[in-house]
Amino acid sequence: MSDFIGSLKRLLSEVTNGAVKLGNFYKSDSLPSGQGEFVIVDFELDDFGEGFIVLSEELSKTLGNEMLKIFQLTVDNLNDDLVLSTIGEAINQSINGAVQENSEQFGTIPSVSVGAAQVVTGGALQEKVGGLSCIEVEGGLWLCVSNKLFSVLMMGHVDRSEVAESSGTSATERSDVALDSDNIEQVTFPQLKPESITQPLPRNLELLLDVKVNVSVELGRSRVSIKDLLSLGAGSIITLDKLAGEPVDILVNGKPVAKGEVVVIDESFGVRILDIIAPKERLKAEI
Repeated sequence: MSDFIGSLKRLLSEVTNGAVKLGNFYKSDSLPSGQGEFVIVDFELDDFGEGFIVLSEELSKTLGNEMLKIFQLTVDNLNDDLVLSTIGEAINQSINGAVQENSEQFGTIPSVSVGAAQVVTGGALQEKVGGLSCIEVEGGLWLCVSNKLFSVLMMGHVDRSEVAESSGTSATERSDVALDSDNIEQVTFPQLKPESITQPLPRNLELLLDVKVNVSVELGRSRVSIKDLLSLGAGSIITLDKLAGEPVDILVNGKPVAKGEVVVIDESFGVRILDIIAPKERLKAEI
């Protein structure tokens, strides 16, 4: 039996080399509204309606850390553009892959539209997903979707009669439908055949190739008192902590990655890379 959610869980695990672990899913009529942040990604599947993928703060950081590990970077702030772009791309690839693998469940291969990842708090999250049916996945993942898409995704995990009856009831009444976890564990997925239309999942590095990063060059630094700072004016000179001719620092998103020298290309400044900083030294560096 085709299973979009099963594929989505597997693909998210694969892009993080198994670091993201998600258990059996079940229905839920609401999301946690406590403290903390959530990352949401909106999507739409043709006539099946729109919805949101919601990740808890812990799951978002786990996903981000694993995706950025190749850059020796860690997630300190979910609002960082690089972090959100990386998480959004992982979700985008996983949703598209899950749809392609499970055309049988939808009766066709619907076109997929996936939005950008955003950070919201518990209260704002409730406003965004209000009126949608939510499917919770153990491990900090939720799918909040329209009733039509909910029925399609849940088919095979609850009795068809229960889904039909719940389509005309409120979200609270739908939450009373219990799932048999033993039956869910017994669900098996068919082997993919070469002739089927599938979208291969990129490796971690390939997944990040289109993500934009900010590269800056730092000539040097200086510490001054507020008194000296207030006395600065046109023509004032600030002495930096680097010697003349000493390599400058090359930073990616504020993290040092290399040393270089300043050059002039036509009428523009450039920098020639002289040395790549070792991964251990990058982690030790204080910016």
